[in-house]
Order: sequence, then structure tokens, then C-alpha cells
Amino acid sequence: MSQNFDCTQMISFDRSLVANLNDDSFQDFERLGFSLVLDENIRDVKKEYFFFQEDEYFIEFSNDFFCGEFEDWYEFNEPPQLILDFCNALISCANKNKIDFMKVYLSFFAEKGYSSDHY
Repeated sequence: MSQNFDCTQMISFDRSLVANLNDDSFQDFERLGFSLVLDENIRDVKKEYFFFQEDEYFIEFSNDFFCGEFEDWYEFNEPPQLILDFCNALISCANKNKIDFMKVYLSFFAEKGYSSDHY
């Protein structure tokens, strides 16, 4: 039986940058109500679903209610404040850690072999 997951927010970047990560750069996410889950503690099914290359390091920003913000987004030019704050936290985190290339994953529902709307 395949495993699935829902309401997941993650980033990935080159594993070689992990040693120099600035712990303070993740405080914005915690203030916004997200819990950090580092690569070694992320369920394998999530990393396998979004796997792109061998040297990727994943960080999950756990918040079971964040996807609901997208469901409450009615006007294109008026995103919910939490979505704006999350995007700003991502930009700040990338800048503080000198991450030039980072992938962002937002998933409402995913199951390998069943869903395929990932890029």
C-alpha cells in the first residue's frame, strides 16, 4: 500500500550548504506558527515524492492549517497575510544563508503513483 501525505511545505537546496546554515534564519517561520523538521526527520515518502537529485537537503515547515490559507484566497491581488509572510520568510532565509538556488514545495495531497501534479 502506498503512503500519502497532505498539507506539506518544504524547501530543498544543495546539501553542501547545511554546515553553514544560520539557525537564526529560521526564527521567522517559528514566529509564524511553523515547526521546523530537518531532513533526517522528514518522512521518507515526502522526500522520495519530490526527489530531484542526490545532494538535496530538505527542510519541512510543518503547519497543518497553512494550506487552508490558499483556500481562503479569493482575490488574486490580495493574498492572505500568512502567505505573504511565509514568502518573505523564505526570501530572508535564502539571503541569510546565501542559498542561490532553492526549491519550494507546497503540497495539498500527494501519493506516489496516484498524484503527479508536481514540478
